[in-house]
Amino acid sequence: MILEFQYLICFSIFVVLQSLAINGIFEASREGMVIYPFRIFLSRYISEYWMNPIFNCIRCMSSFWGAVTFFITVIPLFGFCWIELWGGALDVFILCSLNYFFYKRL
Repeated sequence: MILEFQYLICFSIFVVLQSLAINGIFEASREGMVIYPFRIFLSRYISEYWMNPIFNCIRCMSSFWGAVTFFITVIPLFGFCWIELWGGALDVFILCSLNYFFYKRL
């Protein structure tokens, strides 16, 4: 019981940190910012439709960046287990609404 509660607290903190990082990537990819030249470079080779999950849409970015940051962090720490796929899906769904909330508030 205590282990699940600790995992839930750590997961909540991790999701908030992920959301703040994704909002930072979104802001850094705007015109005149740090990642903007990289975004322009990628837009030459990738269509605008496929750029949405990487840099353009704050809600769409939760799917790409959420999955990348979740599995890069979770697999080395806990190893691969099929239950982590449910955690990754839950992470993306939470990030979708949390990213938009932080984007409108910050």
